[in-house]
Amino acid sequence: MRSARARALAVGLTFCGLAGLDGSSASAAPDACATSASISPCFDADPWWIPTGPTPFAGIPSARTLAPGSLAFALGASVSIDPVVLVTAAPHPDGQEIDVVSATSTATLAARYGLGRGVDIAVAVPFVPYQTGASTESVTSQAGATLEAVALRDPRLGFAATLFGRRGDAPLLLGTHLDLALPFGTAHALAGAPGPTLAPGFVGELHLGRWEAALDVGARFTRAVRFGTVSEGSTAVIALGAALTVLESPKLAFAFETTLRPALVAPPAGAPSGALDLPAEWLASVRFEPTDAWSLLLGAGTGLPLSRARSPGATSESVLAVTSPAFRGLFTARYTLPSFF
Repeated sequence: MRSARARALAVGLTFCGLAGLDGSSASAAPDACATSASISPCFDADPWWIPTGPTPFAGIPSARTLAPGSLAFALGASVSIDPVVLVTAAPHPDGQEIDVVSATSTATLAARYGLGRGVDIAVAVPFVPYQTGASTESVTSQAGATLEAVALRDPRLGFAATLFGRRGDAPLLLGTHLDLALPFGTAHALAGAPGPTLAPGFVGELHLGRWEAALDVGARFTRAVRFGTVSEGSTAVIALGAALTVLESPKLAFAFETTLRPALVAPPAGAPSGALDLPAEWLASVRFEPTDAWSLLLGAGTGLPLSRARSPGATSESVLAVTSPAFRGLFTARYTLPSFF
């Protein structure tokens, strides 16, 4: 009887061991993208979306859609320094800064097609060719960890329409755009959201001789996760830009733009009072158009210190997550086929 029980016990232990090897033990691990995670890596460290179509600016889409049958290609490359920094409690009054993402880069391949009647469709595929940082595991785990160097960001599908000012020489334009970012990015590498992102918006343009101005107002709706004492999730997007053309042929222009991304979600429960999460940055750019088909843009800027407020009295938990880059540089090249199909 004892030998039979021993054999049964051995079989049971063997079965449990095999079940652990086939991945059931992994399922017991906590989900880093869950709302209960205190330091979640499931958001995009680089929220700058390059416009898929021709535009005078680095980050503001144009209200003017493509001509029917036109096809525009865009290639973008950007790098940002210290885009995600976590400030934790420490004996020093200013706390300890952890470079969760000390540097990241983004390469974007995009295309846009003019359907006619002032309507465009677009697709953009961004990915990370290289990044470095301590990663969130350096905060939540004793084991040493590094950030994944190569990753995929969330690809986007886009729709745009010109609501007012379709005439080519119209001085005032109003357009709308709607983007859907699919959650295919490497979320645990701070390269993607935990779910789909829906981003509607309106953009207005004003043309006065050599001067151009644009205002883009929209939002990005997605599921929120906790990152220290802030919630990374749905945000508003407000961008304002001005451009001046100094040469007409070939075209040479300079532009300046600012972007604010205030959070639309409440801070996590128990977060210290006084923590401010308002990512903001400015960027200056120069644009060169040797022909009507080609447009080359080079820009650089920094984050504004609107989200670096300290929370006095926080002693046992992270004080602040900073998600504005200390420096951003980017380059975009666009080519437009006036009559593709």
